[in-house]
Amino acid sequence: MKKIILIIPLVLLLAGGVLLLRKRRQAIEHTPTASPITYQVRTVQPQTMTVVRKRAFLARLEPRTAAQIASRLTARIRAVEVRESDRVRRGELLVRLDDQDLQTSRRSLVAQREAAKQQLEYSAALHRRNQALFKVGGLAREQLEASKVTLARARSSVRELEEKIAALDNQLGYANIRAPFAGTVGTIHLRQGDLASPGRTILTLNAPEQKLTFSFMPGRESIRPGQEVRFEGGSGKISRIYDDASHGLTVAEAIPDQEVPLPAAS
Repeated sequence: MKKIILIIPLVLLLAGGVLLLRKRRQAIEHTPTASPITYQVRTVQPQTMTVVRKRAFLARLEPRTAAQIASRLTARIRAVEVRESDRVRRGELLVRLDDQDLQTSRRSLVAQREAAKQQLEYSAALHRRNQALFKVGGLAREQLEASKVTLARARSSVRELEEKIAALDNQLGYANIRAPFAGTVGTIHLRQGDLASPGRTILTLNAPEQKLTFSFMPGRESIRPGQEVRFEGGSGKISRIYDDASHGLTVAEAIPDQEVPLPAAS
């Protein structure tokens, strides 16, 4: 009786295990299979390119060559023959100064020279006559030497007056102020009737060649000559870096490849 009681629970346990395995297998078979997730990835073809770093600066347009036109004489301005922004050729008349005093002095010197030439002719004729008389014994040596000295003085007087006239002609040339190079007239500071003097600017003259200057703070990525610069309407290259700083900043100069249609100091 005891053996039968022990066998029955064991059989029930085995039957329950088999039933549980069947249910688990059925559950696994009916479990839906997971579908793989598809991802779309955009691809690009690798290329070798140059990366350019840009930095913006505020630049100033200036002429590469500029002249402050002043007088070498102290005189009143008779006429200013040009206007601002006029284009002029080299040697073109810019300003005429009042040369009346110089002309008066020149006429006086010319009159003195003519008188000195007449005196020179007379002294030369007298000396030739004295030489002839001295050869025949009709004149003392002292008189001959005196006429020789008089002739030398007359020649010196003529030469001195001619040098003074040449100096005045040189000054008269300064009365007509001409353009030292072809360019554009900038600011006109003095007008007709103003007193011009050495060192006092009458007007400025700008050459057609242009440059751009700008200031920057030097750093590890420093700006160097030869680098390209771009601006509205054109481009150029940095030509030089100025040694002297402006307000603690380094100044660079760039030369545009073509003319910039803007006035100087823009």
